[in-house]
Amino acid sequence: MFYIQVLLNGVTAGVTLALVSIGLTLIFGVLGVVNFIHGVVFMLGAYATIYFAQMGGGYFGGLIGAAISTAVFGLIVAYFFLERFQGRFLEGAVFTVAGALFLESVAHELFGGAPRGIAPPFSGVYNINGLILNKHRLLVLVAGLLIVLAVHLYVKHSRFGRAMRALQQDPLAATLQGVRVREVSVFTFGLGSCLAGVAGGLVAPLQLSLPDMGVVPLLLAFVSIIAGGMGSIAGAFWMALCVGMIQSVVTSFWSPQAVIGVTFLFAMMVLVVRPTGLAGHDH
Repeated sequence: MFYIQVLLNGVTAGVTLALVSIGLTLIFGVLGVVNFIHGVVFMLGAYATIYFAQMGGGYFGGLIGAAISTAVFGLIVAYFFLERFQGRFLEGAVFTVAGALFLESVAHELFGGAPRGIAPPFSGVYNINGLILNKHRLLVLVAGLLIVLAVHLYVKHSRFGRAMRALQQDPLAATLQGVRVREVSVFTFGLGSCLAGVAGGLVAPLQLSLPDMGVVPLLLAFVSIIAGGMGSIAGAFWMALCVGMIQSVVTSFWSPQAVIGVTFLFAMMVLVVRPTGLAGHDH
Protein backbone atom coordinates (compact mmCIF):
# COMPACT_ATOMS: atom_id res chain seq x y z
CA MET A 1 0.00 0.00 0.00
CA PHE A 2 2.91 2.34 0.70
CA TYR A 3 4.08 2.12 -2.90
CA ILE A 4 0.59 2.90 -4.20
CA GLN A 5 0.54 5.88 -1.84
CA VAL A 6 3.82 7.12 -3.32
CA LEU A 7 2.42 6.62 -6.84
CA LEU A 8 -0.75 8.61 -6.12
CA ASN A 9 1.22 11.41 -4.49
CA GLY A 10 3.47 11.53 -7.54
CA VAL A 11 0.56 11.68 -9.98
CA THR A 12 -1.09 14.47 -7.97
CA ALA A 13 2.14 16.49 -7.88
CA GLY A 14 2.61 15.82 -11.59
CA VAL A 15 -0.88 17.04 -12.52
CA THR A 16 -0.36 20.26 -10.56
CA LEU A 17 3.00 20.77 -12.24
CA ALA A 18 1.37 20.03 -15.61
CA LEU A 19 -0.89 23.08 -15.20
CA VAL A 20 2.16 25.29 -14.66
CA SER A 21 4.10 23.61 -17.47
CA ILE A 22 1.31 23.76 -20.04
CA GLY A 23 0.81 27.47 -19.36
CA LEU A 24 4.53 28.04 -19.73
CA THR A 25 4.82 26.06 -22.97
CA LEU A 26 1.79 27.81 -24.50
CA ILE A 27 3.39 31.19 -23.84
CA PHE A 28 6.72 30.10 -25.26
CA GLY A 29 5.14 28.45 -28.29
CA VAL A 30 3.07 31.49 -29.29
CA LEU A 31 5.14 34.45 -28.09
CA GLY A 32 8.60 32.88 -28.27
CA VAL A 33 9.29 34.30 -24.80
CA VAL A 34 10.79 32.39 -21.86
CA ASN A 35 8.50 33.59 -19.08
CA PHE A 36 10.30 33.71 -15.72
CA ILE A 37 7.33 35.65 -14.27
CA HIS A 38 5.37 32.38 -14.35
CA GLY A 39 6.60 31.30 -10.91
CA VAL A 40 5.47 34.61 -9.43
CA VAL A 41 2.00 34.07 -10.93
CA PHE A 42 1.89 30.65 -9.25
CA MET A 43 2.60 32.38 -5.93
CA LEU A 44 0.01 35.09 -6.63
CA GLY A 45 -2.57 32.38 -7.29
CA ALA A 46 -1.99 30.90 -3.84
CA TYR A 47 -2.17 34.28 -2.09
CA ALA A 48 -5.22 35.35 -4.11
CA THR A 49 -7.02 32.14 -3.14
CA ILE A 50 -6.33 32.81 0.53
CA TYR A 51 -7.36 36.47 0.22
CA PHE A 52 -10.67 35.87 -1.58
CA ALA A 53 -11.49 32.97 0.73
CA GLN A 54 -10.97 35.18 3.77
CA MET A 55 -13.17 37.84 2.17
CA GLY A 56 -16.06 35.41 2.49
CA GLY A 57 -15.93 33.48 -0.74
CA GLY A 58 -14.75 30.23 0.81
CA TYR A 59 -12.09 28.08 -0.80
CA PHE A 60 -13.84 27.61 -4.13
CA GLY A 61 -14.72 31.30 -4.34
CA GLY A 62 -11.09 32.04 -3.59
CA LEU A 63 -9.94 29.67 -6.33
CA ILE A 64 -12.24 31.31 -8.87
CA GLY A 65 -11.02 34.72 -7.73
CA ALA A 66 -7.42 33.55 -8.14
CA ALA A 67 -8.12 32.25 -11.66
CA ILE A 68 -9.71 35.54 -12.73
CA SER A 69 -7.15 37.82 -11.07
CA THR A 70 -4.10 35.97 -12.43
CA ALA A 71 -5.66 35.86 -15.91
CA VAL A 72 -6.24 39.63 -15.78
CA PHE A 73 -2.70 40.12 -14.48
CA GLY A 74 -1.35 38.11 -17.42
CA LEU A 75 -3.45 40.04 -19.93
CA ILE A 76 -2.17 43.36 -18.56
CA VAL A 77 1.48 42.26 -18.57
CA ALA A 78 1.22 40.89 -22.10
CA TYR A 79 -0.70 43.86 -23.50
CA PHE A 80 1.51 46.60 -22.12
CA PHE A 81 4.90 44.89 -21.99
CA LEU A 82 5.55 41.39 -23.29
CA GLU A 83 3.78 41.53 -26.65
CA ARG A 84 6.53 43.81 -27.97
CA PHE A 85 9.12 41.12 -27.13
CA GLN A 86 7.41 38.48 -29.26
CA GLY A 87 10.03 36.33 -30.96
CA ARG A 88 12.88 38.20 -29.25
CA PHE A 89 14.19 35.39 -27.09
CA LEU A 90 17.03 37.09 -25.20
CA GLU A 91 15.34 40.45 -24.65
CA GLY A 92 12.15 38.75 -23.47
CA ALA A 93 14.07 36.50 -21.05
CA VAL A 94 15.91 39.48 -19.53
CA PHE A 95 12.65 41.40 -19.13
CA THR A 96 10.83 38.51 -17.43
CA VAL A 97 13.76 37.79 -15.09
CA ALA A 98 13.80 41.45 -14.03
CA GLY A 99 10.02 41.44 -13.72
CA ALA A 100 10.03 38.29 -11.59
CA LEU A 101 12.64 39.69 -9.20
CA PHE A 102 10.76 42.98 -8.91
CA LEU A 103 7.37 41.34 -8.31
CA GLU A 104 8.81 38.94 -5.75
CA SER A 105 10.30 41.90 -3.87
CA VAL A 106 6.91 43.63 -3.94
CA ALA A 107 5.29 40.43 -2.64
CA HIS A 108 7.75 40.34 0.27
CA GLU A 109 6.76 43.91 1.16
CA LEU A 110 3.03 43.28 0.82
CA PHE A 111 2.72 39.84 2.40
CA GLY A 112 5.75 39.81 4.70
CA GLY A 113 7.89 36.79 5.46
CA ALA A 114 5.37 34.98 7.64
CA PRO A 115 3.86 31.93 5.94
CA ARG A 116 0.13 31.90 5.26
CA GLY A 117 -2.21 28.97 4.85
CA ILE A 118 -5.79 28.02 4.14
CA ALA A 119 -7.87 25.09 5.29
CA PRO A 120 -8.84 22.58 2.59
CA PRO A 121 -12.53 22.48 1.61
CA PHE A 122 -12.64 18.76 2.32
CA SER A 123 -10.62 17.82 5.38
CA GLY A 124 -9.68 14.31 6.37
CA VAL A 125 -8.78 11.20 4.45
CA TYR A 126 -10.27 8.06 2.97
CA ASN A 127 -8.85 4.85 4.40
CA ILE A 128 -9.28 2.01 1.91
CA ASN A 129 -7.71 -1.17 3.32
CA GLY A 130 -4.74 0.76 4.64
CA LEU A 131 -4.45 3.05 1.60
CA ILE A 132 -4.68 6.63 2.86
CA LEU A 133 -6.22 9.03 0.35
CA ASN A 134 -6.16 12.70 1.29
CA LYS A 135 -9.46 14.25 0.21
CA HIS A 136 -7.94 17.50 -1.00
CA ARG A 137 -5.24 15.69 -2.96
CA LEU A 138 -8.01 13.79 -4.73
CA LEU A 139 -9.70 17.10 -5.50
CA VAL A 140 -6.44 18.46 -6.90
CA LEU A 141 -5.97 15.34 -9.03
CA VAL A 142 -9.48 15.36 -10.51
CA ALA A 143 -9.65 19.14 -11.01
CA GLY A 144 -6.18 19.23 -12.56
CA LEU A 145 -6.95 16.46 -15.04
CA LEU A 146 -10.24 18.10 -16.04
CA ILE A 147 -8.52 21.45 -16.61
CA VAL A 148 -5.76 19.85 -18.68
CA LEU A 149 -8.38 18.05 -20.78
CA ALA A 150 -10.35 21.28 -21.25
CA VAL A 151 -7.24 23.19 -22.37
CA HIS A 152 -6.28 20.39 -24.77
CA LEU A 153 -9.74 20.38 -26.36
CA TYR A 154 -9.83 24.18 -26.53
CA VAL A 155 -6.45 24.48 -28.21
CA LYS A 156 -7.27 21.66 -30.62
CA HIS A 157 -10.80 22.59 -31.66
CA SER A 158 -11.57 26.28 -30.95
CA ARG A 159 -10.95 29.18 -33.33
CA PHE A 160 -8.50 30.79 -30.95
CA GLY A 161 -6.82 27.46 -30.36
CA ARG A 162 -6.25 26.97 -34.08
CA ALA A 163 -4.85 30.49 -34.29
CA MET A 164 -2.49 29.73 -31.39
CA ARG A 165 -1.23 26.59 -33.13
CA ALA A 166 -0.83 28.44 -36.41
CA LEU A 167 1.29 31.14 -34.75
CA GLN A 168 3.38 28.49 -33.06
CA GLN A 169 4.06 26.60 -36.29
CA ASP A 170 4.64 29.54 -38.68
CA PRO A 171 4.05 33.12 -37.47
CA LEU A 172 4.53 34.68 -40.91
CA ALA A 173 2.11 32.31 -42.64
CA ALA A 174 -0.41 32.76 -39.83
CA THR A 175 -0.21 36.54 -40.20
CA LEU A 176 -0.73 36.31 -43.96
CA GLN A 177 -3.79 34.13 -43.32
CA GLY A 178 -5.35 36.89 -41.22
CA VAL A 179 -4.52 35.72 -37.70
CA ARG A 180 -4.59 38.65 -35.29
CA VAL A 181 -1.16 38.19 -33.78
CA ARG A 182 -1.44 40.73 -30.97
CA GLU A 183 -4.87 39.56 -29.87
CA VAL A 184 -3.90 35.88 -29.85
CA SER A 185 -0.59 36.55 -28.11
CA VAL A 186 -2.18 38.55 -25.30
CA PHE A 187 -4.92 35.95 -24.85
CA THR A 188 -2.38 33.13 -24.72
CA PHE A 189 -0.38 34.88 -22.01
CA GLY A 190 -3.56 35.42 -20.02
CA LEU A 191 -4.53 31.76 -20.38
CA GLY A 192 -1.07 30.56 -19.36
CA SER A 193 -1.08 32.87 -16.33
CA CYS A 194 -4.53 31.62 -15.34
CA LEU A 195 -3.30 28.01 -15.38
CA ALA A 196 -0.35 28.90 -13.14
CA GLY A 197 -2.63 30.82 -10.78
CA VAL A 198 -5.09 27.94 -10.52
CA ALA A 199 -2.20 25.56 -9.79
CA GLY A 200 -1.08 27.84 -6.97
CA GLY A 201 -4.61 27.96 -5.60
CA LEU A 202 -4.97 24.19 -5.72
CA VAL A 203 -1.80 23.57 -3.70
CA ALA A 204 -2.44 26.41 -1.20
CA PRO A 205 -4.15 24.08 1.32
CA LEU A 206 -1.33 21.53 0.98
CA GLN A 207 1.58 23.83 1.84
CA LEU A 208 2.27 27.16 3.49
CA SER A 209 2.36 30.10 1.11
CA LEU A 210 5.47 32.29 0.92
CA PRO A 211 6.57 35.00 -1.55
CA ASP A 212 9.25 32.70 -3.03
CA MET A 213 7.07 29.58 -3.25
CA GLY A 214 7.01 29.77 -7.06
CA VAL A 215 10.74 29.20 -7.58
CA VAL A 216 10.77 25.39 -7.38
CA PRO A 217 7.60 24.90 -9.49
CA LEU A 218 9.11 27.22 -12.12
CA LEU A 219 12.34 25.22 -12.26
CA LEU A 220 10.47 21.92 -12.49
CA ALA A 221 8.16 23.37 -15.15
CA PHE A 222 11.16 24.38 -17.25
CA VAL A 223 12.47 20.83 -16.95
CA SER A 224 9.07 19.50 -18.05
CA ILE A 225 8.73 21.68 -21.14
CA ILE A 226 12.36 21.33 -22.26
CA ALA A 227 12.54 17.56 -21.79
CA GLY A 228 8.94 17.21 -22.99
CA GLY A 229 9.54 19.24 -26.16
CA MET A 230 9.31 23.03 -26.29
CA GLY A 231 5.83 24.15 -27.31
CA SER A 232 4.22 20.71 -26.96
CA ILE A 233 1.23 20.45 -24.60
CA ALA A 234 1.33 16.65 -24.64
CA GLY A 235 5.06 16.58 -24.00
CA ALA A 236 4.73 19.05 -21.11
CA PHE A 237 1.91 17.00 -19.57
CA TRP A 238 3.61 13.60 -19.71
CA MET A 239 6.97 14.96 -18.62
CA ALA A 240 5.31 16.79 -15.72
CA LEU A 241 3.82 13.47 -14.60
CA CYS A 242 7.29 11.92 -14.76
CA VAL A 243 8.75 14.79 -12.75
CA GLY A 244 5.94 14.47 -10.20
CA MET A 245 6.73 10.77 -9.81
CA ILE A 246 10.42 11.54 -9.37
CA GLN A 247 9.52 14.16 -6.77
CA SER A 248 7.39 11.69 -4.81
CA VAL A 249 9.83 8.77 -5.02
CA VAL A 250 12.93 10.81 -4.14
CA THR A 251 11.13 12.51 -1.24
CA SER A 252 9.81 9.21 0.12
CA PHE A 253 12.94 7.09 -0.25
CA TRP A 254 15.76 9.61 -0.09
CA SER A 255 15.56 13.34 0.68
CA PRO A 256 13.42 16.31 -0.43
CA GLN A 257 16.63 18.29 -0.97
CA ALA A 258 17.67 15.86 -3.70
CA VAL A 259 14.54 16.36 -5.82
CA ILE A 260 15.89 19.20 -8.00
CA GLY A 261 19.20 17.45 -8.69
CA VAL A 262 17.63 14.10 -9.58
CA THR A 263 15.03 15.81 -11.76
CA PHE A 264 17.66 17.69 -13.75
CA LEU A 265 19.70 14.50 -14.11
CA PHE A 266 16.62 12.74 -15.52
CA ALA A 267 16.03 15.63 -17.95
CA MET A 268 19.64 15.46 -19.11
CA MET A 269 19.27 11.73 -19.82
CA VAL A 270 16.09 12.35 -21.82
CA LEU A 271 17.77 15.09 -23.88
CA VAL A 272 20.83 12.91 -24.55
CA VAL A 273 18.57 10.24 -26.02
CA ARG A 274 16.19 12.70 -27.71
CA PRO A 275 17.64 16.23 -28.04
CA THR A 276 14.32 17.74 -29.18
CA GLY A 277 12.50 16.42 -26.13
CA LEU A 278 9.91 13.73 -25.62
CA ALA A 279 7.37 15.16 -28.07
CA GLY A 280 9.59 17.67 -29.86
CA HIS A 281 10.20 17.80 -33.59
CA ASP A 282 13.24 18.72 -35.62
CA HIS A 283 12.93 22.12 -37.33
